[in-house]
Amino acid sequence: MQRNALEQVEAALASLERQTHGQPGEETLPGSGKSSAFGRRIRKILFRTLTAAVLIGSSFMVLIRFSVSVYLSEGVPAWGALALGAVLTTLVLAGTAVLVRRWILGRWRLSWGLLRWSGLLVLLFCGYGLLFISGAHVKTPALRSTYTALHPLLRMAVSTWVLVDPSAVVTDMGRVPEDYARMGLPALESSLHYRQEDGFVHALDIRTKASSEVRNTLKTFYFAAMGFHTLRHTGTANHLHVALPTLP
Repeated sequence: MQRNALEQVEAALASLERQTHGQPGEETLPGSGKSSAFGRRIRKILFRTLTAAVLIGSSFMVLIRFSVSVYLSEGVPAWGALALGAVLTTLVLAGTAVLVRRWILGRWRLSWGLLRWSGLLVLLFCGYGLLFISGAHVKTPALRSTYTALHPLLRMAVSTWVLVDPSAVVTDMGRVPEDYARMGLPALESSLHYRQEDGFVHALDIRTKASSEVRNTLKTFYFAAMGFHTLRHTGTANHLHVALPTLP
């Protein structure tokens, strides 16, 4: 009987040890369970925050890439292509909001309110990109005044790029044949820097001389990935030429 009582005590102590310190033989520091759970929670929050940020940022890349795609492949006019891209981006943003709501509240729900707020955000982003470029991102004030003559899709692309590259400087946009003579260059009859039949300038130049090669490579990749033609060359200065072909 004494032996049975001893065995019961040992069993009780082993059970208590498993509950407080884990399995027998494992060394567990006091409070480590809480610390581990806290760490997992922090990692989950960071992961979800990063995921939401990536989805929101990439949605505006979708706006530009989709708009350029339907413009070039389907022949949709500039404003129509941009409108289609804005609708798609609104849906992507609303979907991202639904995902965040699911993470916070634990349920899936798409409401008209989310669609309205997403649409408003896209509208504000487009309005900013189409109408405004900071003087810090253009070579001269006179060049800034010609910004609205640039094709809308080029305006959206460059205004988005300068948000992530504060050092970006546009050195040229619209030209006339006399500008080439002034720069000591032969005039190009088919230059996309001229105002085209649709009323827009289809090319711009971005300074590369003062940027690192890594940044210039990223710059070139960005515009090429968005569907524009890119060319690094030296005219009056080293720059990246970005162009949007005209519709046939």
